[in-house]
Amino acid sequence: MRAPRRSDQEIINAIIKEAGDRSVGPLVKRRINDLRVLFSPFTGSRRNNAERIEDLDELIEKLMKKLTTLPWPLSVAVTDAEFFDRLSEAEYTAIWINPQTRLIAQTASGRTSLLAVLAGLRARCEQLRKRKLGLHGLNDNQKLGAAIASRELLEHIAVMTEGELSLSCRRESKFCEIAALFFEAMTGKHAADLRRQCETVRGKR
Repeated sequence: MRAPRRSDQEIINAIIKEAGDRSVGPLVKRRINDLRVLFSPFTGSRRNNAERIEDLDELIEKLMKKLTTLPWPLSVAVTDAEFFDRLSEAEYTAIWINPQTRLIAQTASGRTSLLAVLAGLRARCEQLRKRKLGLHGLNDNQKLGAAIASRELLEHIAVMTEGELSLSCRRESKFCEIAALFFEAMTGKHAADLRRQCETVRGKR
């Protein structure tokens, strides 16, 4: 028989009891509210996100190669907006044919700065690839959020009491039990096993 759904206050009291510190009540209540509106900025599966990042990185690499081999002065016209505007204004005028006022000779290429921006984007793609952003079948967003809230609560208590922080991932540990209670507050599901999510969150400290 399924256990009856507990009220918010009952769950808050259970978390306070498990944590062993009544002063954390307001923090627990705030985190429950936060978890209920939890939104992941990286929806979709981790694999799909990694594939999209890989595709984008390849496109940027191809663009950089094209820009590097683009002949002058075409490279200036493509990469320098100011030069492009001045070029349009000067077309079929005396400036166009006068070697002393020729705009091409007066304007530096913007290719170098554009290549630097693209290189920065590639570096960011690499960092995103390493972070493995997105949802995983065994680490859904709600469970991860509950584990994060549990870790934060225990860290807060350790700082306030100058005690030792323990993030054991045994099923009966405070870390896992409090995470399960936060998850219950979100979903109504009682005594969920969040050991895997707690291990993931602990490894990110």
